[in-house]
Amino acid sequence: GQLLSPKALATRCQKCHNEKGVGSHPEFPAQASKMMESIREVRDLLNQAKPLLRRIKDREIRQRLEEQYRQAEVPLIEAVNFAHSFVFDSSADRREVARRRAEALLEILANPVSPRR
Repeated sequence: GQLLSPKALATRCQKCHNEKGVGSHPEFPAQASKMMESIREVRDLLNQAKPLLRRIKDREIRQRLEEQYRQAEVPLIEAVNFAHSFVFDSSADRREVARRRAEALLEILANPVSPRR
């Protein structure tokens, strides 16, 4: 399927989840839009890390940082899965973990520590 923009997702949700709809969860469209925006932000952070990781020549350091990258991806995947089940609180928690991990990785990549000799 096609990944919808935050606005398009909210519009789609609004068709059923409104004041009159059978699902009657008028808060879902706004939550879905906010969730999608947050997911995109974390994905952008991870995408910023990719080229920086590729530049690392030291194999051991690169592998360690690539593992940190994967550890930031895992909670993001979990966040998406929770969102598909309309479990927005758990999705938000996992997105926040992913964001913190991605930001920590970018901080390391932006400020590398020189190896001691």
